[in-house]
Amino acid sequence: MCCFGHDLKVIVHKMHDVADKDEMSIRNQEPAFEKLQQHTDLLEGLSHSQLRDCLLDPEAKLLSAFARWLKPSSTGLAALAVRNAIYEFVDELDIDMERDLTYNDLGKVLMALRKHKLETVENQRKITVRPAITRC
Repeated sequence: MCCFGHDLKVIVHKMHDVADKDEMSIRNQEPAFEKLQQHTDLLEGLSHSQLRDCLLDPEAKLLSAFARWLKPSSTGLAALAVRNAIYEFVDELDIDMERDLTYNDLGKVLMALRKHKLETVENQRKITVRPAITRC
């Protein structure tokens, strides 16, 4: 069990707030730009080496935040830049399907995106061939 720090909690909380704002914008039939505006800074904050060991801790809820950011909405997919950045970040994590994807919806969302007609062929291939996601 990882004792994740305040910084990780703040970033994950911010990610959920950003997802809430975009979801509210979509419900109000307004453009949803929060994820697009915030993704670079938030992912950069997660890249700090002192947080790396804690990112997959279920209590951190990071993979749940990624699932919310990637989940298709009624109006389509998250911005391509956001999806690409999250796919790249997730690919660098040592994700174990049985250990890390059972407590969140990230695996389900990735599989839905892999089959989604609006996802790019390149990203569909990235999702299909996930070298960083292993089976026990």
